[in-house]
Amino acid sequence: HLTDTSHGVRNKCLQLLGNLGSLEKNVTKDAEGLAVRDVQKIIGDYFNDQDPRVRTAAIKAMACKLLSDDYEQVRSAAVQLIWVVSQLYPESIVPIPSSNEEIRLVDDAFGKICHMVSDGSWMVRVQAAKLLGSMEQVSSHFLEQTLDKKLMSDLRRKRTAHERAKELYSSGEFSSGRKWGDDAPKEEIDTGAVRIAAVEALCMLAQSSPSFAEKCLDFLVDMFNDEIEEVRLQSIHTMRKISNNITLREDQLDTVLAVLEDSSRDIREALHELLCCTNVSTKEGIHLALVELLKNLTKYPTDRDSIWKCLKFLGSRHPTLVLPLVPELLSTHPFFDTAEPDMDDPAYHTFRHYAYLRDSLSHLVPALRFLQQSLERVYSLQHLDPQGTQELLEFTIRDLQRLGELQSELAGVADFSATYLRCQLLLIKALQEKLWNVAAPLYLKQSDLASAAAKQ
Repeated sequence: HLTDTSHGVRNKCLQLLGNLGSLEKNVTKDAEGLAVRDVQKIIGDYFNDQDPRVRTAAIKAMACKLLSDDYEQVRSAAVQLIWVVSQLYPESIVPIPSSNEEIRLVDDAFGKICHMVSDGSWMVRVQAAKLLGSMEQVSSHFLEQTLDKKLMSDLRRKRTAHERAKELYSSGEFSSGRKWGDDAPKEEIDTGAVRIAAVEALCMLAQSSPSFAEKCLDFLVDMFNDEIEEVRLQSIHTMRKISNNITLREDQLDTVLAVLEDSSRDIREALHELLCCTNVSTKEGIHLALVELLKNLTKYPTDRDSIWKCLKFLGSRHPTLVLPLVPELLSTHPFFDTAEPDMDDPAYHTFRHYAYLRDSLSHLVPALRFLQQSLERVYSLQHLDPQGTQELLEFTIRDLQRLGELQSELAGVADFSATYLRCQLLLIKALQEKLWNVAAPLYLKQSDLASAAAKQ
């Protein structure tokens, strides 16, 4: 029936060969080895079939069997081949071998590649995890169901020493005479590479699916406690990329804040950046984050700038949650006056410190509508007398110059506005000179004020 004119018949025949064919060769029986080679050759002959659906079935029948090959290079090539086919024909419908149901080709390929994350070779696991992140056409329900069963559950479980020894035995390294301790650094590197690749894949998939981002949040939070520093750091960066699609619960936030005790400064600063753009669900969560950050400030004084920046953005993202905490944060009570705080405490802020903080830490103080308010004062010039107009322009020019010095991002607008108002001020001064309308005095430099204004 492989020569049937109907593409559907040829398609089903190739699927049957792929499911029934075997790649296990028996070296004692040449006939069986020949039969195996014949099956592979038959399937390979249909790689050039005129119908694309038949070519797809031939490639898939061959590749799916190669996923269980004894050699990791073959399995790696099979994973890559299945990914390519799924990208070329994502909407093709394929049957499920153990049932009468049918699914999309890209969904079936996603499940098979996801299963390869549990492969015995760490190189195949890394490759499979990386390819998963680029399969954005997978249906959302299949994505959440498959990853929860295969990828996340496998990576959460740390392999035991017995499992690692079994892998060494199967690879032929058990009898090489080396101590198991020699493989410990390599085992850590291999495991870290797999987890980093898996975390990156989750990030790419979560960015395109907000619902999936919520599903994989617990997994990413668990990776914060990984024993490998690179995995922890990559997990923090990943969660920051999808922070707009997630909201941390109190138990998740508690796990995240525990990383503040990490001895690595890179980890702590990355976590500060994460908290800057994180959404917290409750007022208690904001208070917990504040308390832990202040403890962290006491333990690591060198992180002061990073922690202050984190507190600024954390408060600006949750104004309604911070408002009920203001009396407690400022130690103000409606009935009882509290003792005056220590003036040397850097966390003590009063109205007297505001001007100093505005100059020294302008990037942390809440932005004001000062520029707009300064320019709005110019509209009232037409209702003022000449003397009042000049004074108002001088005050506005001075304020704009100072604003440009304090906030570099507004320096261009402030400088342009100040230059424009300075020109207007010079014009007003020149017009107040009685000899302005006479050309001769200007030419003969008999009026110093008008001449100086004209030159400027």
